[in-house]
Amino acid sequence: LRGVIHTPREDVLPLEGDASYGPVFVRLAWQCASTFRSTDYLGGCNGARIRHSPQREWPANVALDQALQLLLPVKEQYGPGLSWADLIVLSGTVAVEEAAILAAKAQHRGEDAIVDISIPFQGGRVDADVEEIP
Repeated sequence: LRGVIHTPREDVLPLEGDASYGPVFVRLAWQCASTFRSTDYLGGCNGARIRHSPQREWPANVALDQALQLLLPVKEQYGPGLSWADLIVLSGTVAVEEAAILAAKAQHRGEDAIVDISIPFQGGRVDADVEEIP
């Protein structure tokens, strides 16, 4: 997965500069997991329903089909031994690890490794709205 994160696929999703697909995979994993409801324990990434209608068409999931397309070679390599749900969650986890590694290397070189990140609220979850976000 580390190679997938850093290998540009212009035919699927163009990258600018030295960017990686890490943020795309974190978003994919978050959106997949964010449908979990603690009230009845339904939803979440189990079954990877984000790949299918209606979740695929939700406004919050725009362009995540490209992220899934980037993961397709990994899924094909491991076949049924690796579920789509596990691959999606693993891709987000590895992306966060890669970001931490880059930050640690920057600190080791004496550079400022703190990055200001702003994540706008996106609807899609039925149990949250923008007023509830701190």
